[in-house]
Amino acid sequence: MLFLWVGRVYCIQIKNYFRTYMKTEYRKTFKYLSRRLERLTSKHLYAIFIYNMKQKITFETNILQSLNLESICWKKVYVLASKVTIDNYSRQFHFKITHNILYLNKSLYRMGLSITQFCPFCKTWKKTVVHLFHDCLVVKSLWNNLSNFLLPNLVLPPLTPESAILVFFYIDSKLDNQINLMFKIAIYNSRIKETCSLELIKDKLKAIKRLEDNITFLDEKRKLINQSKWAIILSELT
Repeated sequence: MLFLWVGRVYCIQIKNYFRTYMKTEYRKTFKYLSRRLERLTSKHLYAIFIYNMKQKITFETNILQSLNLESICWKKVYVLASKVTIDNYSRQFHFKITHNILYLNKSLYRMGLSITQFCPFCKTWKKTVVHLFHDCLVVKSLWNNLSNFLLPNLVLPPLTPESAILVFFYIDSKLDNQINLMFKIAIYNSRIKETCSLELIKDKLKAIKRLEDNITFLDEKRKLINQSKWAIILSELT
């Protein structure tokens, strides 16, 4: 420990030092800690020291580099799934993608857990998240078929490299984002069979709607919110 207690003179010197060199966003917290200067301890200084050493999370940097983006609002990305669906599996799936821990053939092959590193649908390119949910021609064709099926009631945006990982975080529509999330789950769960169809994706949407209807059945407020979300494509799912 550096010290348990220091005199007022030394506390003022320390306070002036950190006011000059400490990061701006932490000054308010330090001001709170130093209201009673005689209570300033090594624990406070160590917390400030560690705070100024922290670095950006590695997976965020890797994702930005892979998508050629400078920055995005990560907070909006992280909470998106919890806003668009109440299904826990969907939220966990979104968490895995956005935290770069959804391991596919390319990573599993390096670990010795897969006999191939190629996409199970097109069988020509290495299976990564961006390839599986955007680049693959088979997956693109399925998304186009789904988009045509939901017309004219709902116009889905086209797939992008960003949507493969971050969903349509730049769009406020809950239904668009949930459909994209359900679509990716259906594709991911079909990778072993190496085939997927529009009917399977439609069944997935119907199943998640029934699940959310059952969860919100006894809560009138949440029930109305859920019904209004699905109302625009209700005829296609019945």
